[in-house]
Parts: sequence; structure tokens; C-alpha cells
Amino acid sequence: MRKVALLALTFVGAVAGCASAPEAPFSPKSDPRVGAEVNRVCLARDGGPFGGYVSLAGRPGFVVASGGKEYVLLLSSGCSDLRSGGTFPIFEDRTDRCRRRGELVRTGGATIGAACVIERMFEWNPNAAVPSPPGAAE
Repeated sequence: MRKVALLALTFVGAVAGCASAPEAPFSPKSDPRVGAEVNRVCLARDGGPFGGYVSLAGRPGFVVASGGKEYVLLLSSGCSDLRSGGTFPIFEDRTDRCRRRGELVRTGGATIGAACVIERMFEWNPNAAVPSPPGAAE
């Protein structure tokens, strides 16, 4: 019985260690589509999400539009399921239409899913040339 308890504790410790492993910091210079960092993004009248999921150096992001400009919200890892076509972000702060760093975001679709936070926000230029990954066919 003692061995089973020890094995269970080891497993829980390993899972907790994986879950709390720090992510590599994101460098805006790693993607030419990323522009200047902003402190908040205020969305259109209905406050709903626009754009779609993007991956920035392996990190989940979501593109939104505001005032004729586009912005990318860099999210913590919990919202990587936004990449599926029927999933969208649900912003938890409904007091106004502005998104801010640290705001809780849930993923929605057929059901309410994972949760994450907005880590950083940047101006977004989807038309900037993105270099091909090393070894990609030309």
C-alpha cells in the first residue's frame, strides 16, 4: 500500500511540475507581423471577437479589430484550443469593451472550455512577410 501511495505522489508531482513549467518569454521581434505593444484594445460596439487564432512562436494568440486597425492578444497557454474552427474567446470583463493585460478569457463553442489570460497585446500587420521555417521547401 505504501508503494502505491508513493507512486501516486510521484505522479502528481510530475504532472504539477509539467503544468507549472515556465514558458519561454515571447519576443515581439520574432514575428514581423507584430508591431508596437499597447496597454489596451477597445473593440467595436458589440465587443465581440473578430479575426481568429494565430500561433506566435508556439504561443496562442487571437486577432481582434478596432477602429480600422488589427491587434493580436497574446494569451497564456490555457487557450490553445482556440485553433479549432468552432471555438472563440469569451472575455470575462464585461464592464466595458476594452481588453487589458491580465484579463481572464474562456474559450467557447458548443460548451465553455479552457481558461487563460491576456498576457500582452500588440498592433498586428497580417500582410507582413513571415519568413519560412528552416528546412521548409522553397
